[in-house]
Amino acid sequence: MASKERLYEVWMLYCTKRDPDYLKLWLEIFISSYERCLDVDFEKPPSRPEEVPPVLTLLPDNILQVLRHQLLQCVQKASDGLEPEQQNLALLLLKFLIIICRNLSNVEEIGTCSYINHIITMTTLYIQQLKSKTKEKEMADQSQAEEFVRHALAFCESLYDPYRNWRHRTCGEQLGTVERSRQKYKAAPLTVEFVPFFYQCFQESEHLKESLKCCLLHLFGAIVAGDQEEL
Repeated sequence: MASKERLYEVWMLYCTKRDPDYLKLWLEIFISSYERCLDVDFEKPPSRPEEVPPVLTLLPDNILQVLRHQLLQCVQKASDGLEPEQQNLALLLLKFLIIICRNLSNVEEIGTCSYINHIITMTTLYIQQLKSKTKEKEMADQSQAEEFVRHALAFCESLYDPYRNWRHRTCGEQLGTVERSRQKYKAAPLTVEFVPFFYQCFQESEHLKESLKCCLLHLFGAIVAGDQEEL
């Protein structure tokens, strides 16, 4: 695992110079330290990370504000098309959020911030792009858009089914009443933007990849299994 000293050093460089390359480097180091937490494949059993990510209070003081600002900038530019570097930064921010939510004590705070709404806005744009049937789309590389969408849906799972109850169920592991009663942390409250986003994904979706539709259906199951009642 990357040393805490190295993360601190890079963060101090970013705070001093305000160079976004240092922020990107900090995210890359952090993410590489908790790579096992990024199990975004709904078809696989939930993994058990060897080391739980830190609680929010152990992160740099203003990290959430900095990342929120960076994510908002990506959202504002997304409708005009993000440059590859901006797409990469947006994906790094998303991966960071998924990892942080694998410490279940962080779920409630992350779920009530504006991150999820920004992520839904960007995911909506990417899905519209992936649903379109144009010559430009056929010639363009859609892999970055698809990767962002898959990670965005996994982020939603982290918020709304933090104990991965749905994945356990699809793998044949039925959790009993006792096991469920031991689940200390609650799922984040479902944001009002989610329901219209979810239904919009399936409208005129004949050109959307079946694998992405399958991820969306798994997410629906995860939200129900996480005891959400709004869908």
